[in-house]
Amino acid sequence: FPDGDLLLVSPVHPVTEGASVTLSCRLRGENNISDVIFYHNDKLIQNDSRGELKISAVSQSDEGFYKC
Repeated sequence: FPDGDLLLVSPVHPVTEGASVTLSCRLRGENNISDVIFYHNDKLIQNDSRGELKISAVSQSDEGFYKC
């Protein structure tokens, strides 16, 4: 897909340390999609069919740039 059509769905507000967060991806104008590869600071962190990335307890090491 062209990069502009793939959107990372993340919380609007900053996440506090220790909180849980779920990231997902969707195509512009469509529902969430599965079979997504997630990257954190350009490093592959999850590649499976769940279609979302769950971080159960956010820590400072989770800070950074996420993309799918």
